[in-house]
Amino acid sequence: MIKAGRALLAAAGVMAACVVAAAAPQATAPPSQVLTLDQAIKAALEGNQGLRLQREAVQKALGFRAQALAARMPQLQLQSAHIQTGPISTVTFPGPSGPVSIQLGTPETTATSLALTQLIDISRLFANGIKITDLNITGTRLDLGRSEQQVVFGVKQAYFGVLQTQAIRDVAQETLQADEEHLRVARLQYEAGTVPHFDVLRAEVAVADARQRLVSASNGVDLAKAAVNNILGADVNRPIEVEPMPEYSRVELELPPLQAQAERSRPDLHSADLRIAIADRLIYLARAGKLPGMALTGSYSYTAPTSAFGPQNLTWAVTLAANLPIFDGGTTAAKVAQARSDLRSAQAGREQLRQGIALDVRQAYLSVREAQARLEATAKSVEEAREAVRLAEARYAAGVGTSVEVTDAVAAFTGASTNNVTAIYDARISLARLDNAVGAPIGPGATGAAK
Repeated sequence: MIKAGRALLAAAGVMAACVVAAAAPQATAPPSQVLTLDQAIKAALEGNQGLRLQREAVQKALGFRAQALAARMPQLQLQSAHIQTGPISTVTFPGPSGPVSIQLGTPETTATSLALTQLIDISRLFANGIKITDLNITGTRLDLGRSEQQVVFGVKQAYFGVLQTQAIRDVAQETLQADEEHLRVARLQYEAGTVPHFDVLRAEVAVADARQRLVSASNGVDLAKAAVNNILGADVNRPIEVEPMPEYSRVELELPPLQAQAERSRPDLHSADLRIAIADRLIYLARAGKLPGMALTGSYSYTAPTSAFGPQNLTWAVTLAANLPIFDGGTTAAKVAQARSDLRSAQAGREQLRQGIALDVRQAYLSVREAQARLEATAKSVEEAREAVRLAEARYAAGVGTSVEVTDAVAAFTGASTNNVTAIYDARISLARLDNAVGAPIGPGATGAAK
C-alpha cells in the first residue's frame, strides 16, 4: 500500500509540475555542484581562512630563523661624515722670513670608514637561538597539521549532516505517502458506509502533521547544505549536492591501543614536547647577562683633507674585544627564574593535554560503541515497522482493522526509521571524531567512508 501511495503521489507531482511549467515563465536555475567527501575536504583545506593564517604563522617562524642566522654572520658597515670644526688652534714658529702660523686641525673635512664586525659565539648563544627557531618552525607546522585535522573533522560532520537530514526527509516523505494512502482508503470506506467520518478526520490530521514534518525536514536539508558551504568558505546560498556514502559497516575497536596511538600521532602533543624543549633552551639564553662575549672588528678609514697635525688620510684598525658582565643588579637571575617557571608551565600544559587527549579518545570510542549498538538494534525494527504498516493498511482496507491501528503503525515506522538514520550517522560522525581524537585514521571505515 505504501508503494501504491508513492506511485499516486509521484503521478500527482508530475501533473502539478506540468501545470506550473506551462503557466510560469521559464527560469534557469544555477546548476548544483555535486561534491564527494574527498572533494569537500580538499576544498576546505585549500580555502579555510583559519588554515591560511596558520600557514602564514609558519612563514613568520621561517623569518625568525633567517634573522637568527643573519645575526651570526659578519656585519659590514659603511659610514661617511662631513665635519666642520672651529675655532682651530694655531701654532706660530719662527721662520727665515718671519713667523709662520700652522693650524693644528682642519676646519672642514670628510671622514669615510668601512668596518667589518664578526661576533664570536664563545657562549653559544647564537647556536641556541637558531636551535630554538628550528624547534619553533617544527612546532608551528605541527600546530598547522592539528588544525587541518580539525577542519577535516568539521567537513565530515557537515557532510554527514547533509546525508542525515536527507535521510530524515526521505523518512518524512515515506510517512506522508503512507498517511495519504490511508486517507484515500478511509474516504473510500466512509463513502461505502463501512467506517465513521471520524476515521477520515483522523487520517486528515495525520496527513497534515506529516506534511509539516516533511517541510521541517526539507528545511533541515537546506541548512545542512549551507553549513557545508560555510566550512568550505563558499557562498552559503550556493546549490550543492553530496554523493551518498557506501553502506555503513561495523568497526571493531579496542580502547588501550587507540589511546596509545593518540599519544604517538597527535600533532599537538608533539608540539607540546617541542615547547618544553624551547622553554628549556630559553633558560640558557636567560643567562646571557652573565655570559662572556667577544667580537672581532676590522675597519678602514679615509679622511680628507687633513692637516700636518691631523690624522693620516688612510688608517686601519683591527680590534678583538671581550666582555664579562660582573653585576647587573639581579636582572639575569630574575630572567632565569622566569624562564624556569615557563618551563614548568610548558610541562604542566603538556600533561594536561595528554590527559585531555586520553579523555577525548575514550569519549569518541564509547560513542562509536553506543551508536553501533543502537544501529544493530534499529536496523531490524525498520523492516518490521514497515511490514506492520502494510499489514495494518491491508486489515483496514479489508474492514477488519481500525484507523488507530494504521496511524499507530505509521507512527511506529516513523520513529523506527528516524532512530535508524540517527544511529547510522551517529556512528559515522563518532568514527570521524575518533579519527580526530587519535590524530590518524584508525582503520577501514574509520574516516566515515565505511567499507
